[in-house]
Amino acid sequence: MKTDQLEQFVRDHREDFDDMIPDPGLWNQVDLPEKPTVKMNWRTIGLRVAAGVIIFISAYYFHDFVDQRQDNRMANNEAIFENEAYQKLMEAEVYYTTQIDYKKDELFKQTSAHPKLRDVILEELTDLDKVLAELKADLNDNAANEEVVEAMIQNYRLKLRVLEEILSQLQTPEENEKDEAKTVAM
Repeated sequence: MKTDQLEQFVRDHREDFDDMIPDPGLWNQVDLPEKPTVKMNWRTIGLRVAAGVIIFISAYYFHDFVDQRQDNRMANNEAIFENEAYQKLMEAEVYYTTQIDYKKDELFKQTSAHPKLRDVILEELTDLDKVLAELKADLNDNAANEEVVEAMIQNYRLKLRVLEEILSQLQTPEENEKDEAKTVAM
């Protein structure tokens, strides 16, 4: 193992470093700062205790307020879930979401060589998602409104129809003829 020059120097001259012993009276000459004396001021203590009590009471009421709001939201959500239109929406959402995801995957496979086309399609789908988000916000405001539920289902249908239309336009003429032959045979 290779040692550096400083370490070697210290090892060689160790006795030279250890020859001096400090003077025993040296610590008496060191000035240590004195600890400040703390005076008990009852007014300061009282204010601190009062501030602690106020903080505790405020935290209790804030917790109670948040808890009541959460209970109200849960009651509203239960009313929403019992609503028949909302259940219809949930079923439609599951169905259309799976269909849309399947069509998206199929579309992205076909457009893998055309990234600009894919970006345009994603932009259009993002616009439809924004409309859906606005409808969901409206649904949160008024859960019993069947018009909002129907508009959301229509949004899913439109997105699925757009994807199907794009897929049909991307198919080669040979694939279109095969699809038409299958349709006629049925």
